[in-house]
Amino acid sequence: TSLDGKELVSGGTTTASNITENVVDVIIEKHFDDRVSLTAKELTLDVRSFMEQVAAPVISGIVNKIENYAYDKLVGGFIRNTEDETSANISGTRGNDPSTIAHIVAGRQVIKENKGNMSQMAGVITPTTENSFLQLAQFTNNDYTSGLANRGENIANGAIGKLYGIDWFCSPDAGSAFEQGDVTGTPLLNGAVVAGDTTVDIDGFTVATGTIKEGSQFVITGDTTVYTITKDVAKSGSALADVPISPAIQANAADNTAVTFQTECTQNVIYNPAAFTGAIVAPPAASTQSSTATINGISMRVTADTSVSTLSTDWVWDTFVGFKVVKSDHGVVMQG
Repeated sequence: TSLDGKELVSGGTTTASNITENVVDVIIEKHFDDRVSLTAKELTLDVRSFMEQVAAPVISGIVNKIENYAYDKLVGGFIRNTEDETSANISGTRGNDPSTIAHIVAGRQVIKENKGNMSQMAGVITPTTENSFLQLAQFTNNDYTSGLANRGENIANGAIGKLYGIDWFCSPDAGSAFEQGDVTGTPLLNGAVVAGDTTVDIDGFTVATGTIKEGSQFVITGDTTVYTITKDVAKSGSALADVPISPAIQANAADNTAVTFQTECTQNVIYNPAAFTGAIVAPPAASTQSSTATINGISMRVTADTSVSTLSTDWVWDTFVGFKVVKSDHGVVMQG
């Protein structure tokens, strides 16, 4: 909810403002699972051995899939124009990892200019960026960090901790670049567009299948506007149909006008955690041999099914997942 203040003119009267609460749907997009087949002998493992040798590796693999997906949604959700379409949520030069204090300050500046909420900021960075930051005097020299909580412990452990108003974390799931999908080929508009359109069709990709991710950006020849794809879109026959974009088309363009995808951004984000939300939901129990549980904070369904002929038992762990950036003004994709 946001309201604009008013100026009360001398002799005038106050006017009421309508309070409107904005709602953003978080869609359960992914169903992650893993199945293992256990022999009767393997089922004789004691509980501790079963957890260590079977359950823990399975759960770890699913958690890794969830983290990778969440990171894609985090970065892709902030690679777009602000809600009022006045500026982009990207600082620095696309494709370059940040490595200096100037790069951090530039990222903070973007959020401030977008009037984002900076009361509680987190920075999620790539291992390459962490390597650069850990060599900066501002992060390691006592002249800069004296008096800050846990600085000695953080330095001893090779951690960055909190600095410049940002809690820093290095994500092992952060790749060198945000993977927007395979856009090789000669992408073209598959049909004319007119100003105001909020979807486009694109064809001319070399690879006929695959997904172009939310956060991918492109320009149309003759129009300098950078358009952002706002939802994952699957290719069909080397083409994309009904691609949702932001902002709406700013200039008319004819069928077969060239489309150029932008350089992929490195996966470094500064954001207010309140701007990113999600849900991890265990599916309902499927049978008497199925139950739900919370494992390391993750809700999962666990199902067992035994074969009467082979006496082997299949165990399946699964969960539903969805994440979304709900306030794009409260973050920035920080580049070098």
